[in-house]
Amino acid sequence: MKTFTLKNKTFLLLLALTGVNIAHSQNIEPLLSEGNRWNVIFRDVWSPPEPQRFTTYCYKLEGDTLLDGVSYKLLYSTLYEDLSHFSYRAALREDPEGRVYCRHSSSSDETLLYDFSLQPNDSISIDGYEYLVLEDIRDTIIGDVSRKKFTFFYSDHIYEKEIWIEGVGSEYGLLNPGVLALSGEMTYLLCSYENEELVWQNTDFNTCFYTNWNYDLVGEEYIDNIKVFPNPASDKVIIIGAPVEETYVYNIFGQLVAVCKNNEINFENLTNGLYILHIKTNDSKSIKKSVIKN
Repeated sequence: MKTFTLKNKTFLLLLALTGVNIAHSQNIEPLLSEGNRWNVIFRDVWSPPEPQRFTTYCYKLEGDTLLDGVSYKLLYSTLYEDLSHFSYRAALREDPEGRVYCRHSSSSDETLLYDFSLQPNDSISIDGYEYLVLEDIRDTIIGDVSRKKFTFFYSDHIYEKEIWIEGVGSEYGLLNPGVLALSGEMTYLLCSYENEELVWQNTDFNTCFYTNWNYDLVGEEYIDNIKVFPNPASDKVIIIGAPVEETYVYNIFGQLVAVCKNNEINFENLTNGLYILHIKTNDSKSIKKSVIKN
């Protein structure tokens, strides 16, 4: 009887320890929360004597959609500091273990972007490029919350480091873990926001937005006059603000699914999900808008 009691106590102790580990895995600070935003600076390939070009992309999560029966959050980006003119960039999802998956707007393939369940000496391949090897995990304070800080080295560049932070992402930018696989280009996370509150800032730049070149997507006044409604839509979408010559409708995989010759688009025969409208107006302007069919 004593032996039986001892075994049960041992079993309960092991169960309790297992429970602690499970609780820890479930307590990962989520990366993909509605309202999260990231500002990422992009350093273009430099070809002297031309000046080196820097551009800031602002990303936000807003809404969700179903793709192949799986729920994804929608990621949008803009080049404008006033956070206008957002366009669709990618679909993201996060599992309870802290793995984050991405479907870019130009691809139907899902790729692993992050894995916050990794342990030291584990490795991960980002988009089939370089392997990141996890060197160390430590606690760090972000805002008022203690979060895990993951330090990686590159398998082919052991002296180069990369940092991930729970709820923030890579210090190279939300969509840029494994960025050293790029040639001559570089990205850095400038700032991370949660519900419009700044929670992380890159002290190497001391700014949340920097651009040193002029850009004009179409013309701000013109873009602001182009509207599509209703959005989300169930059967049809109407484009207002300018006469439309042609509209090309693409699904999230970049496939052309419809071409319309006027200001009205019929969505009845399309499946539910996100669509990108490439609108060509009568005066030869080209504008992109996103619409959700439900």
